[in-house]
Amino acid sequence: MAFDEWLRRKRVPELLDARLPQAATDNGYPSSAMVLAQWLNILVNGRDATLDDLDALGRNQAVLRILGVKKLPSSSALG
Repeated sequence: MAFDEWLRRKRVPELLDARLPQAATDNGYPSSAMVLAQWLNILVNGRDATLDDLDALGRNQAVLRILGVKKLPSSSALG
């Protein structure tokens, strides 16, 4: 949570959205949501994190509440 808060204070999501292209298919997620979801997955699950782990994280209401997000991108959206 501290890492996520630091990223937001440094305006990293806005920078990512400005510099990275939007996905070709409009999946409803900005580029920053995709990158931050991957970082979160790695921080929680370690370097062996998989996209399936991301789906499990997205179902964890406590994690979502702590991060202040409604939902994380699914593994299919991220892939």
